Amino acid sequence: MKRILFAALTAAALFSDGILQSLNAQNMEIPKKVSPFPVGDKLPEQFSKYFIGQAWLAPLTDDKRLNAPVSNVTFSPGCRNNWHSHTGGQLLIAVGGRGYYQEKGRPARALLPGDIVEIAPDVVHWHGAAPDSWFSHLAIECNPQTNKNMWLERVSDQQYAEATKDNVATGLKATDPELDGIFSNFTKEVQEYACAGREQEGAQKGYGKREEKTVSDKVIGARNRRSEKKLEDTLEKNVTEKKKAALTFDDGPNSQYTPLLLKGLKERGVHATFFLMGKNIEGKEALVKQIQEEGHLIGNHTYNHVQLDKISKEAAKEEIETTNQKIFEITGVYPAWLRPPYGEWRKNLDFYVEMFPVLWDVDTLDWKSKNVDSIMKIVRSEVSDGAVILMHDAYQSSVDAALQIVDLLMAEEYEFVTVEELILP
Repeated sequence: MKRILFAALTAAALFSDGILQSLNAQNMEIPKKVSPFPVGDKLPEQFSKYFIGQAWLAPLTDDKRLNAPVSNVTFSPGCRNNWHSHTGGQLLIAVGGRGYYQEKGRPARALLPGDIVEIAPDVVHWHGAAPDSWFSHLAIECNPQTNKNMWLERVSDQQYAEATKDNVATGLKATDPELDGIFSNFTKEVQEYACAGREQEGAQKGYGKREEKTVSDKVIGARNRRSEKKLEDTLEKNVTEKKKAALTFDDGPNSQYTPLLLKGLKERGVHATFFLMGKNIEGKEALVKQIQEEGHLIGNHTYNHVQLDKISKEAAKEEIETTNQKIFEITGVYPAWLRPPYGEWRKNLDFYVEMFPVLWDVDTLDWKSKNVDSIMKIVRSEVSDGAVILMHDAYQSSVDAALQIVDLLMAEEYEFVTVEELILP
């Protein structure tokens, strides 16, 4: 999966309307998987009573002879643990999302993937997620034979707000000391660009002259371990981004209609997401390869189009993994995204198969109406920035409507992206 650069996080916080709301992970009952590590189970009551918000724990090691217990802890947005200490110390390694760590009497430190925290024995501290981001870290227990957790009072809302007050501006304070010298100027620039974005919005509505600004090159020379070139490329983007939408097609590949759809999308320079059924792949391997080679994202739609919450966990896993294997044998890539048939998802199945379930914002009902005008009417009334549009590449009317949708929304300055690009910008 793509790692989101810290600069992209800043831009997303300021200029995006938010990630895809239809992703099941937005439901706090189904935690968002933000790292390659398992999410595990909700904290048992013996630990959850020391947390504000919801968190999940996944032990990663079993052999006690190694004396190195390692677990992955996932925090929902705003979740944090109480002030506490460890008699034997602890190591934290941030692996996903954005979070914070604070020692008693010291400023809070923002955490991004790759950051390491060395916690000395008996140091009082807390850690948790940013207000608007899921967060995962590995917790490595030091001196496990004698190490004990000493739980103290809760981190109050006021303490948490003070610790995370820089979150919207940069989300980075104290994470990379060598960048501290330029952050104040950078934050000022970002605020100016936000104003520019509002001026552009006003101009589009006829309120004033449209003005375009780009990020200056003051940050280009920053020596940061997170890829200087990607940082530069990200920060040099025009702050006014196009509205985005993701076209998705279920039930394929279809030997008659998928090629027509691919031809039309290629002519328009548009990429989409295809959720393939395993049983429809056989005999159409070349078509699957074409989907990949033309830059589209391939996802999983189970083997037999079964409703996953109506079958056993083992049967659901087989439906998904058999399809994944077929796709891998053709493309060399295991799908990470899954469209559950009928939009029904078995709770916690994403931990079992380690995939991201994706639902939709606009259901065109193309399979039902098979009518271009009806499909277009739904899209016109329901589409908005960040929308995932559900269609099927199994009907001529769907192909015709899909290409009309592209033409319509591109004229309205929409950009078409895959669901991965939408969810992980």
